[in-house]
Amino acid sequence: MNWDTIKLFLALHREGSARAVAVEYDLSPSTVTRRVTDLEKELGAKLFNRVSSGFLLTDSGQELLSVALRMEADAYEIERKLLAKNSFMQGGVRITVPYHLITMPIMDVIQGFLVKHPKVDIELIPSYKSFDLERGEADIALRIMLKDSMPPEKLIGTRLVEVYSAVYASKSYVETCDLEDPEKSSWIGWGEEASKPEWVLSSRYPNLPLRHSLADPLAQLHAVKAGMGISMLPCFLCDLEPDLVRIPEGVKWHSFDIWMLSHPDLRETVRFRELRQFLRDSFRSSSAVWTGDTYNNAS
Repeated sequence: MNWDTIKLFLALHREGSARAVAVEYDLSPSTVTRRVTDLEKELGAKLFNRVSSGFLLTDSGQELLSVALRMEADAYEIERKLLAKNSFMQGGVRITVPYHLITMPIMDVIQGFLVKHPKVDIELIPSYKSFDLERGEADIALRIMLKDSMPPEKLIGTRLVEVYSAVYASKSYVETCDLEDPEKSSWIGWGEEASKPEWVLSSRYPNLPLRHSLADPLAQLHAVKAGMGISMLPCFLCDLEPDLVRIPEGVKWHSFDIWMLSHPDLRETVRFRELRQFLRDSFRSSSAVWTGDTYNNAS
């Protein structure tokens, strides 16, 4: 069996769509289905049922799946172990970062690292998706996680900084709207159910209604700046915005942590080890930004 075809088989199982697999592997959908059909002919067994919702594994497909998953795990392990033998400060590093962290001085941090190590190439992947480090989808992941939560045990995890949140509004919104009046003021929703979430009920303004729905921190930030309502947001996004204020003044709380994750097999690879240390030192040296201690309403 051809390993490249097995990868397509696994991708089709995971995605359920030839079109999605085609995009991932830069192929046409017809090429994806043709190669899987060729695999079925080679094995003499039907692997997928084509249904309206996509591709579903048959019993034979399930049998192949267990073998294919072992092949995939072995292939990634070989790749990681060979990569780990690289003792030079050169080569690529793929870092996945949530979109709203890109607004912070991460580029300056990375450039600081590259000045010291000019032969390292950085691939920065901004995404809210949790990339699978065991499958080699990224080398290092920066993730914002709820406080007190822990990363997967199979990964090396380092808690970089605590992230504090607060309630924000634009200065003009505070000046023109009565924050105690449900007819004049409202929360900007995060896409929750119709009932009020706990973070609203436990806030200083539990009686204000939820309006609108923006399930993205950057969208929320711009909505607050535009005067669409008030919102709970991370301090690092809002404290340097001159048109925003915290309400009530100065109140904040520990809501998230930023973790740095990587695979144990890459622990001693020089460029990964040095970058992890550099990121750890850089985040911790700027901890006041993340804990909301740079806020100055006089700005």
